Amino acid sequence: MLTAVRDGRVPIDNNACEPAIRPVAIGHRNWTFAGSVAGAENIAVIYTIVESAKAAGVDPLGYLEALLSRLGRCPADRVGDLVPWRMVGELPGYRARAVDRA
Repeated sequence: MLTAVRDGRVPIDNNACEPAIRPVAIGHRNWTFAGSVAGAENIAVIYTIVESAKAAGVDPLGYLEALLSRLGRCPADRVGDLVPWRMVGELPGYRARAVDRA
């Protein structure tokens, strides 16, 4: 059962989140053709990497290039250093956001 919202500041639509989930909705159609469960899992990993780069404000392609060039040489105990928000100073296409400057 739906309940009435009495606070007028609550938006009546979710238009702000729709652009964020659009790639997921489009991806559902593409993931149908992943070929196998392992293929779908690999797609999910790549999608997570790309979205993490976007969330950190870096160019996803530049981050993927930097990540793949360093991953094989990185000791297992230092893999945490390869997340995009720790590599932002070294990556091309970094866009400083207001949150970063605070």
